[in-house]
Amino acid sequence: MGYEEENFKWSDSECLENYVDWDSPACEGIDLTYLFEHGYARLNVGTRDNRAPHKTGNFPTATGKCHFRIDDAANFVARPFRQLYDDFQPGEPLDSLPDYVASRETPQTNPELAKRFPLKII
Repeated sequence: MGYEEENFKWSDSECLENYVDWDSPACEGIDLTYLFEHGYARLNVGTRDNRAPHKTGNFPTATGKCHFRIDDAANFVARPFRQLYDDFQPGEPLDSLPDYVASRETPQTNPELAKRFPLKII
């Protein structure tokens, strides 16, 4: 596909080493050796009684509740993905209500690009 960045040349092991947040509590007791020996690992995400972090609220909103409309919302990278974006927390203002944003490569939004790249990966 023409990618030249170094991380596209990494092996599976290098991807695991660099992209998994091994210091996360969910990975406690899991390392590459364990994965190679067992082929899989169950993340330490808790039990059905305690794995839902927002079942009693604790949302990062003024009320602590989930809001579908948030005035003064700002863009940020959610915690599970933050290890890859230490320097990318833009904080630009967002619309108060969620909205649908069409893909940049659909026949409707960019017919020429869609012809060039017809494969759609979901």
